[in-house]
Amino acid sequence: MSSKNYIPRKEEYFKDWSINLKTVLTGYGAEDYMPPATYHEFMRLGSDYETKIAITENNLTRTTKTIKDRQEARKKYEKFIRDMIQTYLVKNPNLTDGQKIAAGIPVYKTTRTPSPVDNVSPGFKIKLPSPGVVEISFFDAKNKKTAKPEGQHGARIRWAILDHPTEDWNELIHSETETHSPYRLKFEGTDRGKTIYFALCWVNTREENGDFSGISSAIIP
Repeated sequence: MSSKNYIPRKEEYFKDWSINLKTVLTGYGAEDYMPPATYHEFMRLGSDYETKIAITENNLTRTTKTIKDRQEARKKYEKFIRDMIQTYLVKNPNLTDGQKIAAGIPVYKTTRTPSPVDNVSPGFKIKLPSPGVVEISFFDAKNKKTAKPEGQHGARIRWAILDHPTEDWNELIHSETETHSPYRLKFEGTDRGKTIYFALCWVNTREENGDFSGISSAIIP
């Protein structure tokens, strides 16, 4: 199964697939396979998405705004799911191939030659170009003239807004893989002045992580 195409594109299929994922993983005790904060954020995003899709399925509450809200909820949920699966579940020895298939997540052939992954973490620079915007420019730390090392799909950025410093990557519960530098985060006015913590790693074409950088921080302007 392709690591990139296992998540259904059509809304009705994605809805059923994601509900099954929650049900099956919860039945397997998924909270033991990943940090509690990650599991709880997975459940929260799932509930938010399901609530918003129910609103758009009701003719009385289906509007242009509620459709947009549902689309944004799915976008966040899908990105979170993809990172969670690749980070904690695909290679988890406590999950059998049968359990992965039941959950609808990839099972890789063990005979396949792995793609190389660059374990020298990305170099990066932070810019605060406008209110509420944090911009992370990343590049090959070994060759600053290139955006990413040869054979790498992109940079994975993990981040979280926290009220305390951290050296634990598991507290960075948000994640996205960006193929082109820079990566931009946009925040609402209520988040301005808060501290965002982040770390980066390279991701190869099979979405396997290299080593993460140290955790850095910035104040949201």
